[in-house]
Amino acid sequence: MQLFAHITQPLLDGYINDPVLSVHNVQRAAEAKGATFHFNTKVVEIKKDNNCVTEVILENGDEINADVVVNAAGPHSCIINRMADVEDKMNIKTRALRHEVHFVPSPKMFSYEKDGMVVGDTDLGGYHRPETGDLILVSSEDPECDPQEWIDDPDNFNREVTPAQYQAQTFRLAKRIPSLELPRKAPY
Repeated sequence: MQLFAHITQPLLDGYINDPVLSVHNVQRAAEAKGATFHFNTKVVEIKKDNNCVTEVILENGDEINADVVVNAAGPHSCIINRMADVEDKMNIKTRALRHEVHFVPSPKMFSYEKDGMVVGDTDLGGYHRPETGDLILVSSEDPECDPQEWIDDPDNFNREVTPAQYQAQTFRLAKRIPSLELPRKAPY
């Protein structure tokens, strides 16, 4: 089985505002070419022959033979790489990093949803873009001054907004958009 992607329209710029739909579209295209997906299923063993993955054993006992295995385990991908015994051979390794994203209202007299744009601001160490509901999505580009929180267990970590990150990211944005009115703490 060959698995490939074909893009018929050039991607000029932008962002994916619905990542679930985007990945679902990739799934449907792959299924049309014979790929199968196993969701919410824990991998317990990966068998290899001549350094190639030949079989994946799932927690429910299913044994899946495959010519091609795609590791799309997201924050769990490092665990799958270790099970497949490929992590030490990788030049670029995967590791889960906790990353906060915040939403703030558009400034009065300006519709960021309608007229805003995607902005990467390396001087301030952040990025922002329009979001549905006339909101601005703002997050960090991980500057050295921001602590990085690497996740050892992707099933067990802090999923709450932290006041320090909310203030750091939204106050940086307010330096670029002085008319931005920010609540002192996260509105969620």
